Amino acid sequence: MADVNMKTDSAGAQGQSANGAGASGAPQNAQSTPLEAGKAERIALNTHAALNTAAMPVRQYLEATVVPILMQGLGQVVRERPSDPVEYLAAYLLKHNPQQQQAAAASQAPKAS
Repeated sequence: MADVNMKTDSAGAQGQSANGAGASGAPQNAQSTPLEAGKAERIALNTHAALNTAAMPVRQYLEATVVPILMQGLGQVVRERPSDPVEYLAAYLLKHNPQQQQAAAASQAPKAS
């Protein structure tokens, strides 16, 4: 049986079914703005990343999510040498949390009307 749901047109767009609707069911002939396309891509990547992190072994999960920001924070502790390094590191991690920065950037993005 031929798969009609995943055809590629000459422009390279995938996910268009025989009735002209995309994978989400929305018509593909409507033009999306780069902002909308970027937002959709971020949502898809975040969903994909969430699914992948749940399946990762513990060490791989920590190396992908915690270690990079932790190493940056520890480097800052070494440079600054604060009197309370644990509190300083905690404040650094809260201030530089990449997940909160992504959420803040998404909420500050102008809404398309």
